[in-house]
Amino acid sequence: MVQSAGGRSRPIFDRAIDAFEREQERWFLWIPALFGTGIAAYFALPSEPSLLLALLPAAFAIVLAMVWRTGGMALLATSAAFAVAFGFTAAKLRSDRVAAPVIDRPVGPVEVTGWIELVEPRP
Repeated sequence: MVQSAGGRSRPIFDRAIDAFEREQERWFLWIPALFGTGIAAYFALPSEPSLLLALLPAAFAIVLAMVWRTGGMALLATSAAFAVAFGFTAAKLRSDRVAAPVIDRPVGPVEVTGWIELVEPRP
């Protein structure tokens, strides 16, 4: 508990909620950071998740929004959950879209042939 200016004590959590609600006009600035957090979470996984598993955070965010509807913290929490979940899902969808064949065993020395199509002299 922290003493307020008026002499009464308030939990730190209550003070944090008040601070977040006062900064309401700046909440949208956190969306890119939270979206990036979802992308970072995807790349931090030890193995590739299935598409269904990648959609679970988005489903969780939707359920959270449906269950928790009142107050400024509800808006903040559900918006943050949406941004993180959609960052995670976007990373998975992009990864699947640009997926290339993976060499799953050692190949050894190989011969590569090709043609030079253009040479640009540079200083």
